[in-house]
Amino acid sequence: MQRSHILLGIILLCATTAFAQEQSDPLIAGRAAYAEAERARQQKPANRQEAIKKYEEAIAFYRAAGERSGEASALTNIGVIFNQLGERQKALEYLTQALPLHKLVGDQREAARTLTYMAFASSGLADRPKALEYFNQALRLSEAAGDGSGEAYALANISGIYNALGESQKALDYLNLALVKSRAVGDRAQEARTVAILGGQYIQLGDGARALEYFKEALPLYKALGDRGGEGLTLTNIGFAYINLKDWPRALEYFNLALPVVKAVDDLRWTEAMVLSSIGRVNNSLGNNREALQYLNEALTIHKSLGNRMWEAHTLTYLGAAYESLGQPEKALDYFNQALMLSRAIANLNGQAGNLLRIARLERNRGNLSEARRGIETALEINESLRSRVISQESRTSFSASRREYYEFYVDLLMRLGQDAEALQANERARARSLLETLNESRVDIRQGVDAQLLERERDLQRQINDEELRRVRIQRGKYTQQDLDEIEKRVNQLLADYNTVQSEIRVRSPRYAALTHPVPLTLQDIQQNVVDDRTMLLEYALGEEKSYLWVVTKSGLKTFVLPKRPVIEAAARRVYDLLLVSNKTQARRPAELALAELGRLILGPAASLLTKERLVIVADGALEYVPFTALSIDSAYRPLIARHEVISLPSASVLDALRRDTSNRQPAPEALAVLADAVFQSDDSRLRTVVHPEQSCKSCLLMRSAADAGVFNFPRLPFSRREAEAIVAKAGEPRSLKALDFTASRETVFNTKLDQYRIIHFATHALLNSQHPALSGIVLSLYDEQGRPIDGFVRAHEIYNLKLNADLVVLSACRTALGREIKGEGLVGLTRGFMYAGTPSVVASLWDVRDEATSELMSRFYEKMFKDRMKPAAALRAAQVSMWKERRWAAPYYWAGFILQGEW
Repeated sequence: MQRSHILLGIILLCATTAFAQEQSDPLIAGRAAYAEAERARQQKPANRQEAIKKYEEAIAFYRAAGERSGEASALTNIGVIFNQLGERQKALEYLTQALPLHKLVGDQREAARTLTYMAFASSGLADRPKALEYFNQALRLSEAAGDGSGEAYALANISGIYNALGESQKALDYLNLALVKSRAVGDRAQEARTVAILGGQYIQLGDGARALEYFKEALPLYKALGDRGGEGLTLTNIGFAYINLKDWPRALEYFNLALPVVKAVDDLRWTEAMVLSSIGRVNNSLGNNREALQYLNEALTIHKSLGNRMWEAHTLTYLGAAYESLGQPEKALDYFNQALMLSRAIANLNGQAGNLLRIARLERNRGNLSEARRGIETALEINESLRSRVISQESRTSFSASRREYYEFYVDLLMRLGQDAEALQANERARARSLLETLNESRVDIRQGVDAQLLERERDLQRQINDEELRRVRIQRGKYTQQDLDEIEKRVNQLLADYNTVQSEIRVRSPRYAALTHPVPLTLQDIQQNVVDDRTMLLEYALGEEKSYLWVVTKSGLKTFVLPKRPVIEAAARRVYDLLLVSNKTQARRPAELALAELGRLILGPAASLLTKERLVIVADGALEYVPFTALSIDSAYRPLIARHEVISLPSASVLDALRRDTSNRQPAPEALAVLADAVFQSDDSRLRTVVHPEQSCKSCLLMRSAADAGVFNFPRLPFSRREAEAIVAKAGEPRSLKALDFTASRETVFNTKLDQYRIIHFATHALLNSQHPALSGIVLSLYDEQGRPIDGFVRAHEIYNLKLNADLVVLSACRTALGREIKGEGLVGLTRGFMYAGTPSVVASLWDVRDEATSELMSRFYEKMFKDRMKPAAALRAAQVSMWKERRWAAPYYWAGFILQGEW
């Protein structure tokens, strides 16, 4: 007993002595207080107020000891906690005290960390320019410290600010840079985070399919890290991607998977609320309105308690949608207005636009058309502001497609108001924007003024991609495992991502992008003055979910017609297209003609009495862009439209005006014709002097990858293309025409011959249209040289865009060359667009694969009409097609109707 008292006394004495030492040594006391603060901050749940108290004690002791480093760290950590508590101003007070101390002691990493949280606080106070400034300072400090992870983190955060500012393309560019940096330093956590954010960015741009690819890449990364929070967030984001794709059951599946994961993770209550909101939204879309309300009301309470105003606004919107589904418009309107006010308070432009559209729809349905118009016009102004900040054409096109419903509603509303001419201009505005901007940029070389090393990096990545694709072909010809292919696929995907990053950096550093202008679509008066003439009329279509419209514009007037809704028209158009593909078969020709007549009556019948002009200029929409109007009939017995009319296709009337302005002041090309035909595609081609080893059979950059995506596994020789080329050159009668056959039908000829010297450029070869990766679309030329060595023969879409042509006409006598990825409101994104961008006002291309011999026959007649009879391209094409229709052998629409002229006639 006595011994126990002695031991207790010793322990108390030691403790008292230690306490006295701490009080007499402020440095020791400061460290002890700091350690207690850290323990409190890391508790589950965190004891943040206790942590702040202990950090304050530590600061006092450190100041007494003159320990600037410890003082600075404690100040930063208090700022971090106040940030987490949503007290942004207090956070800034502490962080701004900490920053000069970190700089004083030369701790660049902690200074960068402090600047990062200053940026978070500024962003929380809606001062995004200041937040951007702080993040950029953090980036520079991380670079100076050699902290690659810090650089990646700063780049990702800069992206977030640009995203909040509505500058989606800049956000993407910085995210791609962050991804490269995180991979370079092996920071798997930052890599996972960046990949996931990239997915979110593509959801915002309306590209759910691409977003899904990124999220499914991020999920295993988070699982490998054991990061349950990241896993839960990614499952949630996959749900969002399926919402974007309108796959409601799959979305609900992933949200239900995410909910228990995020509930099990501390400090993810905000994510839990977000998932609850999303489950409510999806249930509403599935018709489970009452269940939706339960989830949404539960989520709203949590969002309000956490001060998550962004998701509070989203949830209010979803509640409005649920009450609208329940047939309670007054309640719905109330919730939409609450969401709109909150979106304005937090400067969320996307939220404002979405709620304005919903309010406008309700007002229209209540008969308040003027109120609806004010709302939708404000929403459209917001959308135009947002999309003008997206630089990449592909991203801008996806963004426009995701906002098509705004214009569709606006057009319908204007038609209900009797504002037919304004509705036409709105439709032009919706359709023309992306291509008009592309054409405006067509003479601007964005690479001028960019660092030569960056351009060399771009070329090096292209070479590496070539090598990987060649390696893929080689191993597939021998023994290989799925793992071998997966490793190559992984490397190629990484190289493609790096290539995209380099192009993003080129855009960021280009001094010329800022000078690009934004063209204005044409009014009715402009169209009457600059597009149609006494012999020409314009037929422009807009397909809608409730009604579709047709505008018929002549020099002197405008007539409008209401047509059936989109699903009805598109079903008829798909039937026509499918039947045309087989109409060369005797038993299929009559069904095809009947379907063409049925569609003709559906979309042309109401305006049949007005079709008195010689030339019809068609601006189609949706599935109608796959239909050759030349083959439609409005007569009781089948008689194609082309028998009476010259038929031209346009992406929009405004595009024609831009094309004309672009070519009005240029000098005509001095030479008449350049033809590339009968290229060498296969290793067993008789023209090869040496036997090609199978392992060397493909060196084209991304040709094999693009071909596999398109389901194409070989490129047969096109023997009739040689006869086609010989006949065309003979009909031209020009001694200095370029005839590139065999091995000279190559990339070398395209890029190192002065194609800008020729008025007509004719490609008689294969083409690929890649719907999965549109940038991999292109023209296939010779894949071997005269020594039998494999060469790159793939001219890709982006390379076509960068050509500088002076041609009046490009003819793509190839496979499916006008058929690209359909995006609502933008038309078909095909190779024709690339040639227009390159400076060609007219393009003739095919809508489907046409037999080699029939194509040769049509082209021979086409060129004879142009060179011998001096017809303009549109008139010459019509004459050639009519002559074939009248001959029994070629009468089926399959043989002649597939070729269309787009652009200037």
